[in-house]
Amino acid sequence: MKKIICLALFVSVSLLGVSQVKVYPLAEVDAKNVKGESFVYLLPITTLKVTVYEVKVTEVKGYYSDYSESLLGLSNCIKENRSYYELGGIEVEPITTADPNNSFMVVGKNLSSLKEKFKKNLSINQKSGLEIKSYRKKTAKLPDFFYNYADISYTQQSQAFVETKIIDGVVTQVPASHTKVVSKSFEQKARQAADAIVKCREDQYLLVAGDQETAYSGDAIKTMVEELKTWEDNYMSLFTGVRLYDTVCHIFYITPTEDLDEVQLFNFSSEKGLNSSDQKFESYSLKLNKLYNTSKISNSLKRLTSDTDFSNYLRYRNLVPVRAELNLNGKTLFDYGFFEMYQFSEIQLLPVNLITSNIESVGFIY
Repeated sequence: MKKIICLALFVSVSLLGVSQVKVYPLAEVDAKNVKGESFVYLLPITTLKVTVYEVKVTEVKGYYSDYSESLLGLSNCIKENRSYYELGGIEVEPITTADPNNSFMVVGKNLSSLKEKFKKNLSINQKSGLEIKSYRKKTAKLPDFFYNYADISYTQQSQAFVETKIIDGVVTQVPASHTKVVSKSFEQKARQAADAIVKCREDQYLLVAGDQETAYSGDAIKTMVEELKTWEDNYMSLFTGVRLYDTVCHIFYITPTEDLDEVQLFNFSSEKGLNSSDQKFESYSLKLNKLYNTSKISNSLKRLTSDTDFSNYLRYRNLVPVRAELNLNGKTLFDYGFFEMYQFSEIQLLPVNLITSNIESVGFIY
């Protein structure tokens, strides 16, 4: 009997402490009139972290591109220097942040245990931030062979002839030669580069086919073939040209509201890149498909009578699944699957006499 009386007394004291806890919207609170302990919490909201990889492609014409088809039979080569933009990828990641439009103050006594629960929730959802930033992920440069390539503009040419000489009274014809320096034409330079490509291919074939006197090891043959392939590619770039890829990573944050079904992300054009005002731009947006209809806080409040004291209730919201699709000019381009988002759920009311229950999803503490 004594145990029952003690238990009842303990419950009464606990409820008395709980009954002294009040919850008010922060906008309606006058800090001067707050008595006792207090802390502020905000409801969680889902922000979408959008990462866009913008790739600037620079095409550089090869030195001998005009001879690519006549000497090597290549027709798909870069014929002029130009630049254009491509999208390297679009990543969307949901992160949890605080909702500044739904902030509340909890006032009462002995709030330390309740504050600890809010702090625990904050540590779980500490990913936050609303800054917009861009950084350069990768900057390409011309290959060293292409950038530093220079062919000698002259060559030595030998001319053989026969000289007539009198040796010991005998007329004798003696073979002779004359060497002179002549300039090489641009076509001759291109032909020498083409010959180097053919020679590299022949040497690769001979090594792979085993048509050599020395018995090389497998690793040695692999190394030599790779080196010859590098030479071939270097000389080939003189005809085909090179493409440089310069990637810029743009990161920005979007917080959809509960009444939006589609969020505009950015415009893009191949001529101007991201957020282009070009008339030929492409419009990218994110379509959010809720699985079921949700309502705002007013619907929750309608469940209570007009004389209900809302200061006796904590506000909280839960995660709900939302299907996200990337749209290009209004047509589905990619399906990201389901995101769990807070703002599309109905705001719930939790009586203060239940504050000892699990409140992991209630909100953040200031």
